[in-house]
Amino acid sequence: LMNELLEKDPAPDKMADGMAWTRHMNQIKAQAEELVIQEIIYS
Repeated sequence: LMNELLEKDPAPDKMADGMAWTRHMNQIKAQAEELVIQEIIYS
């Protein structure tokens, strides 16, 4: 699921801006978790 989200919204270059990459990856992880939780609870 995270790979699909990363294909839609690619992460910035890790070497150029590590903090932006970390923020982006944390956001992608949170989105994936939210989708899984919604699927489990509401399905």
